[in-house]
Amino acid sequence: MKNDYTQILIDIQKKSRITVQNVKDIKNLRDEIESGVATKIGYNTMRRLFGFLPKTVPSHTTLTILSNYLGYASYSSYINNKLNFDEWYFQQKLINYQLNNKIDNEVTATIEAGFTNKNNIVAVANYIAHYIRQNNPNALEFIFTTVKIPKLTDGEALKFATIITYHLLLVEKSRAIDLYKKLLPIDNFRNLVPLYYIDYTNLTSTYGLVLELIKKVSNRNSDILFVDLMLYYKRFFQNETTTNTDTINTTNDYKTFHDVLKGRYLAYLILKSNSFDDELENQILSELKKNQVSLMSQEVIAALIVKEEYEVLSVIFEKHYEEIFETVSWTSKTTNTINLIGLANVNWHQQKYASAKKNLDLVELDKIELGYYDYFSLFYYLTKLKISFSEKDKLSNKHALMQLNRLIEKTNFFVFKKLSIKYQLDNLYL
Repeated sequence: MKNDYTQILIDIQKKSRITVQNVKDIKNLRDEIESGVATKIGYNTMRRLFGFLPKTVPSHTTLTILSNYLGYASYSSYINNKLNFDEWYFQQKLINYQLNNKIDNEVTATIEAGFTNKNNIVAVANYIAHYIRQNNPNALEFIFTTVKIPKLTDGEALKFATIITYHLLLVEKSRAIDLYKKLLPIDNFRNLVPLYYIDYTNLTSTYGLVLELIKKVSNRNSDILFVDLMLYYKRFFQNETTTNTDTINTTNDYKTFHDVLKGRYLAYLILKSNSFDDELENQILSELKKNQVSLMSQEVIAALIVKEEYEVLSVIFEKHYEEIFETVSWTSKTTNTINLIGLANVNWHQQKYASAKKNLDLVELDKIELGYYDYFSLFYYLTKLKISFSEKDKLSNKHALMQLNRLIEKTNFFVFKKLSIKYQLDNLYL
């Protein structure tokens, strides 16, 4: 550790997600530190630390406050535990905890330290997954109740949620549900795992049951809306009877909800519509205009493909092409997948088959989120089926249908079987 205290300043910026570039950032960072440790730190002290005033050696009190904010009792403790921020030594420490079956406040402090470094997120998730494999609900409950999890980026949160979710899927189903029942009342777990990792592959099985459980323990309006929408999706894609009586209403705070959730609600309106009228089209276009299109488009485009509303899909691409393909997060591979599939459907509908195939050539299915992999693959192979049908390419048509049927069997999304019937070349020779 250098004596110029550079590293501790880097670490508090990492934890707070506030990069100091001007005096306004200094004020925001000071407020964040004071709210975290309930101790005052001088504004001029902060300015000196970051070079906005002539630098001096920080006092022991100042270094203690900064260390407290990072979760350490003192600056000496921060220095001694700094290896927690090094990826390999951090992993060794967690392995040692596992070998000694150690689970206490020291462990949770180490986990908190790990969360502040993106390189350690996977190690933290694998450590917690150890207790899933061990079927130790008490240890899991202790960790998720005790650990103060900082605000994570989309990439960090999805890595964590993916690992935890798939370890829960690897254990016997009844045991996994018991663990969910134990952990879902805990905000840390509920918000960071099942509400973050949307598992379309298992929507008709384990994930559907988890959503039902969430509805029993959460009273947050956005959570309830999300669960109701996903359970409607479950019924719709299983090809169960859904009618206009399946009404999902929004609440007064709907405008404050995340744009992705708003897009999911628009998709629900599309899926439940018997006929796509001007009123619904105008509502969709109005909402896209008011919100971040790249976040709302994912579910909207998928729903329009299912309902075969190619003209509306074409209008959306014409009006919002650049915004739709805007890269906004680590999950852009997933969003761009359905965007390219949507564009391929527009080109196919306009009989531009070469362009449609070029759109699909750009799709990277192997790089999208695992929870969406099978779901978007259904759209991908359905689109390939349409193109090969129009080009009378029997071999490609047969291959696309085989892949589609495999995915239908895996997900139980039987609505795709109904959608595929009229695009099967074999049907022409029956």
